[in-house]
Amino acid sequence: MFNILNIIQTYPASLNILGEAMNTLYGRTPPWSSGDEVLRWYLIGSDTLANTLYSALSRHTLRPTPYSAQDLPSQIRKHIVATPRATKVLVLGDGILNTLFKFKHCCPSAILTLHDSLRVLTAGRAPCKKEKQDWRYTQRTVSLLSMYLRGMDSEDLIKLGKQGLEAILNFVQTHLIAQGCRWMRKRAYAAWKSVQEIFTTTLYDIITDLLRIQFRHDTLHLTGMLQAMLQAITDSIEDNTQSECITVNFEVSFHGLQINYIIFEHQHIPECGSETKCHNRMFVILKLVRQIQNLI
Repeated sequence: MFNILNIIQTYPASLNILGEAMNTLYGRTPPWSSGDEVLRWYLIGSDTLANTLYSALSRHTLRPTPYSAQDLPSQIRKHIVATPRATKVLVLGDGILNTLFKFKHCCPSAILTLHDSLRVLTAGRAPCKKEKQDWRYTQRTVSLLSMYLRGMDSEDLIKLGKQGLEAILNFVQTHLIAQGCRWMRKRAYAAWKSVQEIFTTTLYDIITDLLRIQFRHDTLHLTGMLQAMLQAITDSIEDNTQSECITVNFEVSFHGLQINYIIFEHQHIPECGSETKCHNRMFVILKLVRQIQNLI
């Protein structure tokens, strides 16, 4: 594996060499389903591997040439018209995202690169226009983002800065989709529906971790987006749970904001023992409710 990493680091500008190396690296990275927890979770050199992959992703998805400045608008335009280079970058980006997903790591400094690369790889398409392949890239991105936030603390959030935090919140708010069939294109709706359950549940996890690691109680509110984000949660629940055991009709005052609050009927949240009877999505919603409770 380290020989392959040396090749990627030695020839960072060659898309053809990187593509071949990425295919080999993906095949040699211990698979997620191998059952070998040591290899899966404690891959030796995982930090070096992640940094190398993100360097390649940044060089080729965010820049016209590997050594030029970032230029997202021009890169998005190239992917819209599907230039030969954009086609190769798409294959490379797919390989990088798939490989990153195969091993556990935490790389907060790469969150902006991950977010911006997704915009380029999906040709800047909004959720209502995303196609099947776009949703596959988006699902990989949201899974990686959730992995990173799970391993972050308040200091990491501070280092991420306002731009990084706003990028995360914008992403979550934009992709928490409710009643998509009413406004999404038919093909986009079918593609989104195929990943909706796990995708939305992962977004709930991301919000829960954001609430957990915020370094001041008003950090998320300073962006002016927390209220809209939590509203997006309540709007998405009907589509995602298909259950009548949740109501979204209770409001609390949260640092001066009126926020829709998720509660169970009879305003009762089950104890841990009875949670085992709930659907996995209900676990996440319960975690989110309790996180909000802890901050009130």
